[in-house]
Amino acid sequence: MDIQKIVAKSVAGEELTAEEKAFAESWNPGNAISAARKEAETKAAEALKEATIKAEELEAQLEELHDKDRTEAEKLQRAFEREQKKREKLEQQFRDQQAAAAKAMRESSISSIASSIEFADEKARQAGRILLEHNLNGVDDLTDTATVEAIVGQFRETVPHLLKASGTGGNGSTPTQAAGVQPQSTKWTRASVESLANSDPSAFEQAWPEIQAAMASGDLT
Repeated sequence: MDIQKIVAKSVAGEELTAEEKAFAESWNPGNAISAARKEAETKAAEALKEATIKAEELEAQLEELHDKDRTEAEKLQRAFEREQKKREKLEQQFRDQQAAAAKAMRESSISSIASSIEFADEKARQAGRILLEHNLNGVDDLTDTATVEAIVGQFRETVPHLLKASGTGGNGSTPTQAAGVQPQSTKWTRASVESLANSDPSAFEQAWPEIQAAMASGDLT
């Protein structure tokens, strides 16, 4: 069904059928946009595939014409170069797949480590996850239990205000307000914090007091 036709029909004062009413009530613009984007991406991928096949066919025909004027040695050299290009392409695809798999495995490991920490709330968990990933950047092997536990222990000591309180007492700071931290004017978001942590660790460390203040005041969105 077309939502625009249903709207036009309703505006004109025409009675909608039960199916049209149900469709209008369940229609979600976000889902429609997502479906349209997916359809466009699928069509673009198919067009690219067809163009690639056509280009390869034309290249093969061109090579065949050129081969008529080449010696056997030149033909073998061209064939060798084509195979080299194919191999390089496959090797690059393999490296990309390995990098993607390694990244996914690392993110899964960091998420597993973060899940073992009891954070004060969801905002504290998000901020803590970013900082923990930053602290683990220098650790290539996340299965190195001793190293990971040492970093996690240091992490707990550094950001106690992000953690779920285990009891009363202490310096009086709570999960929602770090002791001595005052709200800052800088508007921090989870995306900007994550971007800074990944792009400039030094600047991230310098800005950490402001980020703490944003988390303490509930301004980290």
